[in-house]
Amino acid sequence: MLRRLAIASLLMVIGATAARADDRRDCSNLEGDAAIKACDRAIRRNPRDASLYYNRGIRYNEKGEHDRALADYTK
Repeated sequence: MLRRLAIASLLMVIGATAARADDRRDCSNLEGDAAIKACDRAIRRNPRDASLYYNRGIRYNEKGEHDRALADYTK
């Protein structure tokens, strides 16, 4: 039983790590709202990562949401 619990815990950690990596990658590689949503998720996990704000700012700028872009660039 303990071994199964340990394996399940390890799989959860691996899955969470993969999700973080996917959101970070998608934040810089996707376009439009899909990229913004990925950036939002990645920022919630790591609010000190300036590259996430920069990438989200680019996507806002592309959509013409210049105030939001500027706010992200400022962070």
